[in-house]
Amino acid sequence: MRGLLLSLAILFTLSTAVAQDSVDVTFRYRTQNNPTMVHLPGEFNNWANNSGGVINPGSRWTMEKQPDGSYEKTIRLRVGGGAGPDGSYEYKINENGTSDGWRNDPLNPRVYGSYQNNIIYVRRPTVFHVQPLPGSIVATSTPELVADVFPVTTQQIDTGASRVLVDGTVVATFGSAYDAASGELRLVLPPMADGEHSVVVVAAEPRDYESRDSTRFTVSASPLRWLSRSNPKVYDEQAQIEGMTADARLTDVTVVRNGTDSISVTVQNERFSLPTPLNEGDNHFQAFGQLDGNPVSTMVLTLHRIVDHTPHPVIQFGSSGGMINFNAAASTDPDGDALTFRWVSEDELNPEQLGVDQTGALISIPIPATAGEYYFRLEATDPAQNMGYTRNYVYVPEEDGGPSLGQINANPSWVRDAIIYEVFVPAFSSNGNLKGVTAGIPHMKRLGINT
Repeated sequence: MRGLLLSLAILFTLSTAVAQDSVDVTFRYRTQNNPTMVHLPGEFNNWANNSGGVINPGSRWTMEKQPDGSYEKTIRLRVGGGAGPDGSYEYKINENGTSDGWRNDPLNPRVYGSYQNNIIYVRRPTVFHVQPLPGSIVATSTPELVADVFPVTTQQIDTGASRVLVDGTVVATFGSAYDAASGELRLVLPPMADGEHSVVVVAAEPRDYESRDSTRFTVSASPLRWLSRSNPKVYDEQAQIEGMTADARLTDVTVVRNGTDSISVTVQNERFSLPTPLNEGDNHFQAFGQLDGNPVSTMVLTLHRIVDHTPHPVIQFGSSGGMINFNAAASTDPDGDALTFRWVSEDELNPEQLGVDQTGALISIPIPATAGEYYFRLEATDPAQNMGYTRNYVYVPEEDGGPSLGQINANPSWVRDAIIYEVFVPAFSSNGNLKGVTAGIPHMKRLGINT
């Protein structure tokens, strides 16, 4: 009897420890696909015991459809007990139980691994599904913050200590904005200026347990808004930028490029667009308009154009033991890329046919028997197949003495870096003369023309 009581006591202690270290997490899912059923496969249920991606219709991991059309499933998970990064759990959503019905959780931007599975960090407490989603654009200055917040099963969220920070400043505690029954936090944030903002949700339990999650989104509440997104990596020479108006009275706008060039654009069906060339580096755009006599504007849109530059080949020369040695080691690439090299003899100009067509940074050929100038071309190519080349000649004397290299071993810097703009004077300006060309020089400089 004593042994039985001891076993029951140990079992009770273990169960209590597990409960104190577990969280009932509610997964929520919305879809427009109208599936017949939705499953929640993950590492916590052996991926719903699927077979070849197909899930049994009677699976106990089917999510329950809610009156509003969404789906929910609550699962008890151990804190930090997953096999993913930092103890996270991997999971996905599956519609209809089919092999082609696997989906990512649209409210969870965190993915991991070659299968791009979603991951959830179960902590004490757990903060999950923070919205507005990272990278989103909201069209109101007072967006609603939504988050799922779940305590361990033996505790409750301390709504007085739990708080929300906007751009590093505490703006509210959870208070009545948190519904303990559903685990949902819904809080209208204080007015925010147009631009990018960070929001941090800090959830607290008694005994100083805290965890947090965050999001970063853009507020665009002005009647003028960009539909195009700022992009730090643009490789094209031109871009089509697009915007919209939230007021039909705005019929035309002025787009200012890089703080200097102004372009008038007509608004049609509350939309406007503009094709524009892009300079290397940052290109800034802002649209302006007038509404009831008051100025309105968009945020600054920034497109950063990356140019993969042409390599700079350099020929180095030496001779020994009856051989001419060519070396491309001094060649450089402005972008720091690794280069491949090809050496070609321009035999149509040479006193005798050498037939050189070799690859590598270093090559050697026998000194030609016939005196004269022998021309060679060095081609340097980067991984994007941008190729730069230079040419030079080796002089082989008739008398005794070693060969010598021509004086120029690489293209001059002004040639390598030149951006040439050819002007047809009569058509360049309304003046049709050189004064019109002179007046246009500042504009050409802004385009990057230097020659």
